[in-house]
Amino acid sequence: MKYRTIMLAMLITLLSVSGVVLASEEPTHLRPSPSQRPSPFQQQDITPPDTVLTVGAPQYVADNLLWVAAQTPHTLTGVDDTDPPTAVETFVRFYRVAAGGAPDFQLYQGPFHLTGFDGRYRIEFYSRDTAGNVEPTNFQIEHLDTMPPAVRWTVGTPVYYDEFNQTWITDQTLHTLEAEDPAASDGSPGSGLHEIRYRITGGSTAPSAEFFVYETPFAIDGPDGEYDIEFFAADNVENQGQTQVVQAFLDTTPPAMDIGGPYAGDEGSEFTFDATGTTDAGSGLAEIVWDLNGDGVFDDAAGPTASRTFADDGLYFIGIQATDNLGNSDILPASVDVRNADPVVSITDISTTQPYPGEVVTLEGTFTDAGWLDTHTVVVDWGDGQISQAAANEMNEPPQASGTYSAQHTYSTMGAFNVTVTVSDDDGGAGTASTQVQATLSPQMPGTLVATDELMFYRLTGTTPGTWGSARWQWRSGQGNPRYWWIGQGQDFLFLFLKTPNDAPYFDPSRPTQPWQNFLTIAVSQEDFQRWFWCGIYLYDEHNRTIGIGCHPEWGPPPDGAGYLHPWIVERMQEAEPHIVNIIQATLQPPEPAY
Repeated sequence: MKYRTIMLAMLITLLSVSGVVLASEEPTHLRPSPSQRPSPFQQQDITPPDTVLTVGAPQYVADNLLWVAAQTPHTLTGVDDTDPPTAVETFVRFYRVAAGGAPDFQLYQGPFHLTGFDGRYRIEFYSRDTAGNVEPTNFQIEHLDTMPPAVRWTVGTPVYYDEFNQTWITDQTLHTLEAEDPAASDGSPGSGLHEIRYRITGGSTAPSAEFFVYETPFAIDGPDGEYDIEFFAADNVENQGQTQVVQAFLDTTPPAMDIGGPYAGDEGSEFTFDATGTTDAGSGLAEIVWDLNGDGVFDDAAGPTASRTFADDGLYFIGIQATDNLGNSDILPASVDVRNADPVVSITDISTTQPYPGEVVTLEGTFTDAGWLDTHTVVVDWGDGQISQAAANEMNEPPQASGTYSAQHTYSTMGAFNVTVTVSDDDGGAGTASTQVQATLSPQMPGTLVATDELMFYRLTGTTPGTWGSARWQWRSGQGNPRYWWIGQGQDFLFLFLKTPNDAPYFDPSRPTQPWQNFLTIAVSQEDFQRWFWCGIYLYDEHNRTIGIGCHPEWGPPPDGAGYLHPWIVERMQEAEPHIVNIIQATLQPPEPAY
């Protein structure tokens, strides 16, 4: 009995030092069987055995808590004062406290390990000797930890993430590694972080096989290029996470500078400076800023290009400062040669770019000249052989002379014309500006009558004798009265001009246009023309059999026809072009009224 008391005291002392909580309670599920009860003639054994729980490695004790891993072995040893250890039976069970529902005791067969989800576990055990003495149930609380710590990599500044989410750094960028051992799902803590290890490979250095213990934030110092940072963490029961690998691109080089040039031009004109050749092979170009006034401060413009207008001739100096996405920066100067300038001309307004013959075209514009004491003359070439001097109004005040001009013109012919405005200064400098005018036929042209229905068209063109069918046939075949007309084409209308204008009633622009009395030209929409003459006709198949009445598939209007003009009409247009010009000119300058 004394030996048993001493052993129990030593066991309690040992487990207390290890931070293990031991307790015992009387098992109620086992009682000595009658065969195990001692004979009255034998020496009676009434002392139960003692059971010792030995926990192997890895294990960790802190704050009176014991953590073990899945590979930690547990050994039970039953000690009795009369029976040898092999004669003592030991029973054990363990379970996760948060799960509840303790399992049945099992006969101890050898070292065991905790299995299941991480968390707080209760291990219960006892022994029974051959005399049937049963030890009170002992228990121990342990925390199972099988999850390794999670490591987080944090990058300080400067840092840049490109469009591919690649990380760019400099040799001043600090890298921080942090890890936390996760808690179990029942809320019990993990065993805690033991250490973080890392290594850096890349650049021009050979890979190092050695992982270093992380203590403080570190920077990468080496040649520009790609580096791998490998790291992992382990907790206090030797759960080690997988090695993580991240990439970082070291960039300590400023952009490659290109300011363009050489730059030379006229005073008063805008200079555009081009630094688009500036590049950065590392983290990429972040910004380009400009010094355009030579004061050494780069605050006049930003971007790959910049512009400035110089008010006087001379030699000027500019510069750029380029910075990449990590703050690496450099500067580059350039010179600008500014010469004397010609006037700069612009056309600000034109009343119409598609006038019909006889319509007044009004042209307006502005001009500037860096030589603000110069006087100017403005001449307009209308493109039809006519040149006129425009009315000009100018102001001779610094920093530049400026003025406005206006001119009017009437076209008597159809066609495309290039209108050119020339502004000349008294020093022989000159500037020009141009625009395009397309003179075209219009239903609003003087002396034009618009035919709005089929019968009206037949009457106006002299095809009323006979039937409508006869009139249609005359237009389709080129026979009869249609021969007396010249045909022109506008945007949406066909125009019929009398071949002999003198035979037509006199056109008086002061009188309202009246059928048969005061017109020279008939305008009919192309769609109406096609429908009147090429719809309501018999349609035939490839065997010349009638298949119905409708629009001609080629000459009829869309969508039933293709909308082409009949070749005879196109031929008449080509013949008519020079004659129509004469008719228009005669219309614009009619003789005096005879009445």
